[in-house]
Amino acid sequence: RMNRVAAGALAFCNSLYLVIAICCLITFGSDLDADVLNNFSVDAMAPLAGPVLAYGIAVSVRIGYFLSLIGSFALCMYPLKHCCLEALLRKKYHTIGAVAAESHPITLPLTVALTVGMYFVAAYVPSIWLLLSLVGSAAATLMAFIFPGAATFMVCRNARRSHRWRRIAAVFVVILGGLLFINGFLTFLV
Repeated sequence: RMNRVAAGALAFCNSLYLVIAICCLITFGSDLDADVLNNFSVDAMAPLAGPVLAYGIAVSVRIGYFLSLIGSFALCMYPLKHCCLEALLRKKYHTIGAVAAESHPITLPLTVALTVGMYFVAAYVPSIWLLLSLVGSAAATLMAFIFPGAATFMVCRNARRSHRWRRIAAVFVVILGGLLFINGFLTFLV
């Protein structure tokens, strides 16, 4: 049952990603920017939707992006804090125990330091677009395509013949992820 859930989630995410990419390409054509948020500015959207609607779309996209970042901050902060705790305490998190790790005297200062450090970088680094584009292209393709495809292939490797289509789909997803990874890296260099 878990294989079906994972395969369904992978198929849904890849389909959604493909639909969004195709729609952006059709809408913006050769003016499609690597930073898609630049295409959702008032100036870029005005010829398509008119100035008033373009302003509403641009504001909505930015608010949605802001809410996504705020919502994902905790999801990123929690594992980062635990990795730092493991490094500082020189113990694996599962051997410390969740309650003991959260109540350790170093946990609160570490959380504050990480949060202040992240906000400091966000406020004072003028542009981290190049670094983010490299890390994003590498991490996104690894997490969304290569790792899930490889995991699906490994799970279905010794499965019945009826799972052959899953192995083929997994290989396709890994190849697609590899091509996107190379494209992102080459875009970074150029």
